[in-house]
Amino acid sequence: MHNVTIVPTLDTNIFCPIGNIPAVNLLEYHAPKSDGEITNILLLACGDPRSILFSFFCEDKPGNEKFNIVCCDDIDPAILARNIILFSLIIDNAASYGSQSAHDRTRIGAIWNLLYHYQIPKEDLKLLQDQSDKLLSYSKSPETWAESPYSSITFVSLQTLEGVRKIWEKYAIQRSAEEQQEYEAPRRHTLSEIRQKFSQGEGACVTYSVGVHWFAGFNSCWDALKGYWEKGVVARNEGDVKALGFGGKGLLNLTFMVSAMSEDFVVPFTGDPLSAYHVPQVFENPLSEKLRMEALAKSAKQGFAE
Repeated sequence: MHNVTIVPTLDTNIFCPIGNIPAVNLLEYHAPKSDGEITNILLLACGDPRSILFSFFCEDKPGNEKFNIVCCDDIDPAILARNIILFSLIIDNAASYGSQSAHDRTRIGAIWNLLYHYQIPKEDLKLLQDQSDKLLSYSKSPETWAESPYSSITFVSLQTLEGVRKIWEKYAIQRSAEEQQEYEAPRRHTLSEIRQKFSQGEGACVTYSVGVHWFAGFNSCWDALKGYWEKGVVARNEGDVKALGFGGKGLLNLTFMVSAMSEDFVVPFTGDPLSAYHVPQVFENPLSEKLRMEALAKSAKQGFAE
């Protein structure tokens, strides 16, 4: 049993929805406890929940040990709102993990997209809106939340609950095609300015995720980062670009646009989904650069699904 408690702290002038270092195993030196005992974990400035998911994947827990994880985020309540979207979707789809059906793989892919891609297919935006509506209906009060299917996620204060609800309300807004275009226009202008920086050689990538292959992987990681900021999908892989539809633009992912400080796009352009995953195996054999990008995307997404 895993309980997650949400605590916001201070905000800042940028919004970092995804991490920039690989996940770590928080339970690497943890001695298993007997049934009924609780292991408490305090995560300060936790950001996205990659290390929580990675830890339970590494430890392969049978589920009878109890954990209480307190997430204190020092950036923005929108980080917490995103994380709860993820956890709630995991709870909703728990029975489908390990499934090879096309429907279940598509759903897990949509969850990845919501967490990591800033451009998404319209079906994924609809999933975000529907899930936000569902969370809003369950979170009208601490009492209604405690009776919901997501009661294993708890809030330290009413202020925290109110803060994430404000974010979900913005996620849930339904817009006509014309309204959506008007909403996206200034944000796409900001994205074009970021792409211009890359064309001028600005920007930076990290190679922690490729381990001992950091030197050989530098150029590929740089290309993957540029590809991500060009198309909004990890390593600009062909499958995800195609899923965006005509023009390869899709719709902007509101979990990257909406924060407590702004509804402008204020995500730093060093953000990259690959930086959160361990992908050294991709560099163990020679590949063309195109195939390398596809392999990097596949490896990261497979790690997330597992």
